[in-house]
Amino acid sequence: MTNDFFHGYALNAVDAKNRLSIPASYREVIERRGDGRALIVSPHERAPCLIAYDRGRSIRLQTQLEARFDNQYDDARDSFARLSFGASEQIPYDDNGRIIVSAMMRDFGEIDRFAFFLAAGDFFEIWNPQTLIEHPSTDARVAKLVKRQLDAKGAA
Repeated sequence: MTNDFFHGYALNAVDAKNRLSIPASYREVIERRGDGRALIVSPHERAPCLIAYDRGRSIRLQTQLEARFDNQYDDARDSFARLSFGASEQIPYDDNGRIIVSAMMRDFGEIDRFAFFLAAGDFFEIWNPQTLIEHPSTDARVAKLVKRQLDAKGAA
């Protein structure tokens, strides 16, 4: 396992061509891990947002799948595998760090004009900022952080 983890947050706009800039510090982690200029994006297992990670995390997901279900093939295993691998997209980013977010992923993540990036160790989440503020599991300090970022961009 690598010692490089995602840290921090960012609020970025989605442009008219559905491009979204990945925070520079996140791109640095992906590239230090040796995965080139691509990330994998999929719906979060429990929250109304997206998760994104480097290709190396796919290996860890497969290991997690095997440990969690211990070769037990049932509906819960199939659902986890489909969400983790089948409902994901490998998306390259350009020289400016932008990805093109598909309509399906925007729908899964409820992404509209803005996307809030929130690091979570070996992956990061991409949220509709208002959804994150209103989500029942959101810590009040995180909600405050999101509100301040929206205010700073004049998007509140």
